[in-house]
Amino acid sequence: MALSQTTITAVTAAIPWVTAVHFHDDLASTSEEARRLARGGAAEGTVVVADHQSGGHGRTGRPWYSPAGVNLYFSVVLRPHTLAPKYIPLITLVAGVALCRGLQPLLGLHPARLKWPNDVQVEGRKVAGVLTEMSTTGSQVDYVVVGIGVNCNHPAAMWPKELVGQAASLYEITGEVHPREQVLFQLLSHLGAGYHRLLRGETAECMASWKRLAITLGQRVTVQRSQDTLVGVARDIDASGALVVKRDDGTWETVVAGDLSVRPAE
Repeated sequence: MALSQTTITAVTAAIPWVTAVHFHDDLASTSEEARRLARGGAAEGTVVVADHQSGGHGRTGRPWYSPAGVNLYFSVVLRPHTLAPKYIPLITLVAGVALCRGLQPLLGLHPARLKWPNDVQVEGRKVAGVLTEMSTTGSQVDYVVVGIGVNCNHPAAMWPKELVGQAASLYEITGEVHPREQVLFQLLSHLGAGYHRLLRGETAECMASWKRLAITLGQRVTVQRSQDTLVGVARDIDASGALVVKRDDGTWETVVAGDLSVRPAE
């Protein structure tokens, strides 16, 4: 079924924390539109969905392949005024857990797992991703936009060359077409549950939930940063969601951001 304002409004009507839904056949970026709405005073729970993105991006501005008619692209406005700014990065981890929990019933025996900080992988290939962006005034968080992309019904033959073997869709994995509005319903439901758990101060449980799904911890990692490359074993995440890595020389380092690759620890 094609996505439309009508179909999306109908499925999200049963989610109490969703306050408004904006559907577009084509956008440069759902997160860009969500930021525009947030700056204009849009309420928490405002959701922007697009059938196609011409300028979607992930971390470090990397393009997010966003063809029309097959995948799910949406962004959500949050206003976590009771959450200390140091805990805002945990929203990315909460969103990753929500993606795994929402997608797992569709994946059956194929486990969804989390690669730090924002990728959902199934059998080593990326199925979904999260990008969280924050706006602050001084120490006050004005709003957070959570952008999510899910490869739903993309056929294997359509992947561009650079994504072959790197990305996968629900359809490729299961052989079934998954109505995108129903996927959206599941993901928003789980995102709301995790987010409100975080607002209640249940940070330890939110972190534990992420760790249970993580493929990164205990693995040998290479983190490419703007200034250097870090190699070691990922041991933990700290209270803000940063990755704690033990270097080969025995020293420890906390990683806030970087391009991470994983291989089994030796």
